[in-house]
Amino acid sequence: MKRSRKILLLVLYAWGATQCQPVGKGAIYLLPNRFVGVVVVAFGRPTGAPAEYRDGSRVYRIPAGGVLRTQEAPNYGLNEPTRYWYVNRQGEVVKSLPYYPTTGEVSPPSLLTDTLCFNAISFKDERQAHYVSVIVGSKAQSDSLYEVRDKLITLIH
Repeated sequence: MKRSRKILLLVLYAWGATQCQPVGKGAIYLLPNRFVGVVVVAFGRPTGAPAEYRDGSRVYRIPAGGVLRTQEAPNYGLNEPTRYWYVNRQGEVVKSLPYYPTTGEVSPPSLLTDTLCFNAISFKDERQAHYVSVIVGSKAQSDSLYEVRDKLITLIH
């Protein structure tokens, strides 16, 4: 009896712990067709774009300059997969872009010149403003794009 009670308590504790986690929805990044560069989403901007959703996932329509200011709060928590799509001027999906957490994971070698999304990071600046940044380009372009990202973030306060 005592053992089954301990197991029941353990199961209830584990279930309760998972229920306290914030659960974010998946995200869809709509990029202008053939976009290469740095994407930065700045959250919590009163004059930014309003929230947009597609099938329960947040949609971020990235402008040609790569910086989207949105009224939304960050989408932290346990997320469904994030998707990155090239879209044409009519907003129709042209191509899905693969995502790699780091450029070191890009394989096979034929992908070295393909356009990819990688190194998505979430962070706060010194004023506690929230951002997400994604690099879009080939593995060969990644070093210069990291430098662009660092400069861009300091400019969009």
